[in-house]
Amino acid sequence: MAKSSEFLKKLNAFLNSMVTMWVVTYEEERFFNLLRKIAQKNAGNGKDIYEYEVMSWSVGEGLLNMKPYLVSSNNVYRNPEPVKQFGTGIKQRITQEFGNVDMNASLDQPIVTFREAYDYIMMNSSCHTYIIKDFHNFFEKNRSDYPENVRRMRDIIFHLRTNNGNLIFLSPSADIPPDLQHDVQSLDMPRPDDGDIEDLLNVALSAMKANNPNVEFDINYTKNGKLVKSKNKDAEALKQKFIYNLRGLSETEITQVISYAAVRNFGLKESSLEDIKESKKEKIAQFEFMEFIPTPNEVYVGGHSDFKSYIEQRGLYLDADMRDAYNLKAPKGTLVVGIPGCGKSVLAKYVAWRWGIPLIRLDMGAIYGKYLGQSEGHLREALRLAESNAPCVLWIDEVEKAVGTSSGDSGTSTRVFGKLLTWMSEREDMVYMYCTANNIKAIP
Repeated sequence: MAKSSEFLKKLNAFLNSMVTMWVVTYEEERFFNLLRKIAQKNAGNGKDIYEYEVMSWSVGEGLLNMKPYLVSSNNVYRNPEPVKQFGTGIKQRITQEFGNVDMNASLDQPIVTFREAYDYIMMNSSCHTYIIKDFHNFFEKNRSDYPENVRRMRDIIFHLRTNNGNLIFLSPSADIPPDLQHDVQSLDMPRPDDGDIEDLLNVALSAMKANNPNVEFDINYTKNGKLVKSKNKDAEALKQKFIYNLRGLSETEITQVISYAAVRNFGLKESSLEDIKESKKEKIAQFEFMEFIPTPNEVYVGGHSDFKSYIEQRGLYLDADMRDAYNLKAPKGTLVVGIPGCGKSVLAKYVAWRWGIPLIRLDMGAIYGKYLGQSEGHLREALRLAESNAPCVLWIDEVEKAVGTSSGDSGTSTRVFGKLLTWMSEREDMVYMYCTANNIKAIP
């Protein structure tokens, strides 16, 4: 099952079972587009869990009603109408509980602050889905309002749970506050998979052709459900190369990279691949601890006949026919030990070249941050990025310096090492881990 489809299935199940979620993603607009698919599918099946309002809150936008967008047939994202402090339902509720209240114009203002959103949610007992953006910033322990924020959020979780409501935290941070860990289910939103990338290509190329009929493409694409064929005889094979090289990027980054490559070449052509590779390299380089190296050019290494034979044999996994016929398992990785300058780094490039897959270098020294939990967050993001680029080679240089135990870092090295070991044993994607070490005795 594609990762996006699996995520949608989990999200739908959590929503229907009223589970409070902490969704980890940078792509807020894409999340709402995926949520929209669930809303429209359920509505078509007569299981509209969005019978009531779906609202989102952020410190910048305030409280917004998302339902008009989610049930609309228009794919363009528009900022929904701000929710007023005292709508019709809230007026009735307040009147019932507090008697006649003067609802003058000064009270009928958009809900902006978290305290106002809290009051609105707690006064409303109808079934709702609330999406809270970037609330991890409100859970920093050095904030003076930390205790109040945690208490109010736990009140909201209990209130919605007992009134058949849903709460979703939307955050780029995977660090759930300890006070909420037992009330919240973490859910990682994967980056676009091959099917998503193909859909983005179809949309981008259709829009380019509509704006400029003379623009040319060397790949096939779909427009309004109809296949538009290219004159290039290798159009489908080239399209797969484009999709493969766009893996690991966000939806916005993919759209930007496609547009850039098309403008540079007045269309999407085979020469555009180099522009895409270079753009992707620059995008990933924004993470200070990652370096993306596209499939290297020819790399020759003398000696090491046993290792070369091993690489040839294990590389059969990348052949789909061989993999299916013999039920081959993905190769895990290699630890290469030797003094500096003996060719360990060259062998990393050799593996990537021989298998025809990209090489991602992870600088474990740059993983470590000065704030508590930052190092683990960086490692989590790095491993997710590597998985989204699978198949690939993940190269960790001088690994003993990164995972050696240290008594003066409050256990950060130990936690990072533990997360890395867990990922190494449980990963399913073909991410070949190539580690180098100068001193093997320094590895725990």
